[in-house]
Amino acid sequence: MYPTLYRLVEKGMITDRQEKVGKRKVRVYYHLEETGLEYLAALRKEYCAICRGVLSILGITEIKDLEKG
Repeated sequence: MYPTLYRLVEKGMITDRQEKVGKRKVRVYYHLEETGLEYLAALRKEYCAICRGVLSILGITEIKDLEKG
C-alpha cells in the first residue's frame, strides 16, 4: 500500500501531512487533491464500463445506481 501512496504523492494526486504522536511516533495523514479526484473519476468511469460489459455478457440488463458514488 505504501509504494502506491508514495507514487500518488509524487504525481501530485494526494498530499501528505505528518504529525508527531507521543515522543517518537509519527502519524501520516493523506489528502486527495483535485488531480486525484479527476483521476478517481476516470477510474470509476472505466470500472463502470467494464462492469456494464460483464453484466451484458451475463444477460443482466438493468442495474440501478451503478455509476453513483
